[in-house]
Amino acid sequence: MAPPIVAPIIGPVQSGMKAQDAFYRSLITRFETLRRNLRSPPSVQAVQGLDDKHPISLPFGNKMADKEWKYHLVHTTPLPAQLASLDSPSILRLLKLVEGQLENCRKTNIPHNLSLWAWSLLAKLEDVGLLQTRDVSVVRDLAKMAVWVRMMHHKSKYGRSNDPDYEHLDHYPEENAAQQEQEEGEVVDEKPADAEAGAPEVEPVGAAEPIDAAVQAQIQEEITAETGNGDAAMDLDSEDQLLDAIAAKKRQLQTEAEAQEKEQKSEEFPDTNTCVTIDMLVTVASEFYGQKDLLVGRLAWDHPTD
Repeated sequence: MAPPIVAPIIGPVQSGMKAQDAFYRSLITRFETLRRNLRSPPSVQAVQGLDDKHPISLPFGNKMADKEWKYHLVHTTPLPAQLASLDSPSILRLLKLVEGQLENCRKTNIPHNLSLWAWSLLAKLEDVGLLQTRDVSVVRDLAKMAVWVRMMHHKSKYGRSNDPDYEHLDHYPEENAAQQEQEEGEVVDEKPADAEAGAPEVEPVGAAEPIDAAVQAQIQEEITAETGNGDAAMDLDSEDQLLDAIAAKKRQLQTEAEAQEKEQKSEEFPDTNTCVTIDMLVTVASEFYGQKDLLVGRLAWDHPTD
């Protein structure tokens, strides 16, 4: 499993070095170590041991897969064999999904699992010299979204931004979405090499809700576990019964989500993981992908908040 992003071990601090500088140096060192580890090929046994909750690809244009991955990014932790098996196109698509999930955190703390996925996917991504300009822009956009989230957090607490140099990012998500839509329109006939020839890009039936596919898989897994019969998932009397089971599970998950939201309101906001994740995203984009202008998005630890 990727090392946790919270409270990294800084190690001995050199005389005269600020704690914040020591933290950034430690973060860079650990990122380089994780990069080397993830570039080692996984064992066949480790890959074969991965279950449906740990997919190893994100196909182009597959909306159902997108929705399932959005669930995994928040509710599961990445495994080394899973990360090592991901190809570059899948990693870039997943980083775009991470950016979208990050946008949803404008008034909440960033989930720990999402932090782990962002940290790990960036470590698995190719070096900047092996990426095209539009691929590097994926990393830049993710870091800019992180700065925007920090701004939104400060505005929600104090009514104003704490990053005057980045006030032009106030409407970044909308502007970024419009730009992506324009770019997609320009390359509408272009398909990546790993896209399936002739594969339809329409949304599959039953995919109206992002969580449906993951919920159905979870229900069937629970039925199988209870009965010990691998074919138990097929024992439901009718499609209506399966839909009822899915609806009940969704209500349960909704209740759990509401309880979690109430708990978050009583938590420190933004918490340590959230602050460190934002700094991590900006640091990686700046130090490893040439986006030095984004370093202004890292606040000094003694930065005034009032």
